[in-house]
Amino acid sequence: MVNAECRFKYVIVEDYYSSIYRQKFSQLHPNSIFESIHSLEIKYGVHFIFAGTAQMAQRIARSLLLKAHKYHKDGII
Repeated sequence: MVNAECRFKYVIVEDYYSSIYRQKFSQLHPNSIFESIHSLEIKYGVHFIFAGTAQMAQRIARSLLLKAHKYHKDGII
């Protein structure tokens, strides 16, 4: 995804940003995950959205896709 010719890149996470420090996702230190997210955002334009819940993640994904479709259809993007 990082090297793809995709203009808009999003990762929608079904959890809260603060959960990086509360839970064990992997053997990586939470600071490493935190810094990696910011590196991907700055270096490659990958946007991370921490939605909190699966339901909110679905709403965000739907909204982004509908808006992108409308703007593409209208010639804005």
